[in-house]
Amino acid sequence: MKRPLIWALSTALLGACQTAVRHAPDHVADAASAAALRRPDALARYLEAAAATNAASHGEWPQRAQRLAFAEAALGLYNEAVRHFPLTERADAPPDLPTSASHRTEPAADVVARLAETRRLVLVNEAHHDVATRRLTLSLLPRLRALGFSHFAVESLDPGDTGLQRRGHALESSGFYVDEAVFGEIIREALRLGFVPVAYEHRGADRSMAARERGQAEALARVLASDPAARVFVHAGYAHIDKGPGRLGNAEPMAAVLAALTGITPLSIDQTVLRSSGAGRESALATALIDAFSPIEPVALVALVARNGDQAWSARAQWHDVSVLLPRPGLDEGRPTWLDLDGARQAWPIDAGLCAGIIPCSVSAHRAGEPDAAVVADRYAFMEPAARSMLYLRPGRYRLVARDAAGVALAAPRSIEVRRTRDIGIDRDAGRALPSPASTPFPRRDP
Repeated sequence: MKRPLIWALSTALLGACQTAVRHAPDHVADAASAAALRRPDALARYLEAAAATNAASHGEWPQRAQRLAFAEAALGLYNEAVRHFPLTERADAPPDLPTSASHRTEPAADVVARLAETRRLVLVNEAHHDVATRRLTLSLLPRLRALGFSHFAVESLDPGDTGLQRRGHALESSGFYVDEAVFGEIIREALRLGFVPVAYEHRGADRSMAARERGQAEALARVLASDPAARVFVHAGYAHIDKGPGRLGNAEPMAAVLAALTGITPLSIDQTVLRSSGAGRESALATALIDAFSPIEPVALVALVARNGDQAWSARAQWHDVSVLLPRPGLDEGRPTWLDLDGARQAWPIDAGLCAGIIPCSVSAHRAGEPDAAVVADRYAFMEPAARSMLYLRPGRYRLVARDAAGVALAAPRSIEVRRTRDIGIDRDAGRALPSPASTPFPRRDP
């Protein structure tokens, strides 16, 4: 199967895409996208979303392309998701742009943890289709738990999943964005650390943007009011974390409503204003800062203040306390090497031979002891019969399952064990040692 034909975006269309999506609720707005995302299997969702996008009119394209990107992210096609939906903020470079003489970079998790020491409420956002924006939250979980944060609130969690905390892992049905491997890592880590999970999405009959923002804020306010000692870490999308109006039209953002309801000023951390969809598909501000500071991990720009200590820099100080600068994504057909999560996961080579001659197919790694309905440890989709790639897995035992577009397993699950050393892994069904991923004959294609 050929990859979906994605239209080239003119500057005008990209501007319309940014506006249409930024000011629309996250729920599906057209019937074709809704049908695609109701498909039970991740590969089926992708194929139907691709078909809907290719059939889209000019006006339908932004919404359908966004849903295609969601489906690609769930399949582990992370670079494709960013390439096919190049949504970036329009932000000009100000005359007082930070420079290496006036600012330095620090790992964003270090900066946020330092600023959060005396706070009750920390908000971090993501771009839902760009999984790189989930790395910071994963890094912050142990740091904020050590500071005494007690609750982890996730925009996309389904309140109907009452067994989440007991199980210790999310299911594919636990929430709209949760059925993705890195999001699954976030939920597992939060529960392992002892966070109380909070589902705070608005479920009322009024589906307007203003009602959604208020409904989210009221749900979080109830958590804070019910326990005066509660400290809440919120993982949200896009402009929900803004501390003032502007990016959601006339609607007051959730963060602003929450501050008014509780009297608590949140620490708001943005990852969307400065994110890049690749060279040439980013704001002038992002281009200037990425070129000046060449980040290789999510970083925050920290001002050097002689007598008053360190002060984090924000591109939109009226909305956010910290702006996170991310590296440009690799946009080839490989997988981004940041998936090793700073060495916590190891690359495990796979190829389309697992698909038993059926293309396209998806290959998923399921943790031993977790059901097939659990969010996968990692997943990748093969669209060509001779393709090779990598899964990124923490040390432990897994079963690899290849499925066709109907979600049917193409062979018996293959048991593997990822060892803590980088030198060897065990294909338990084949009964043989596997070489280190570094010595495999096919290259890792992202720099």
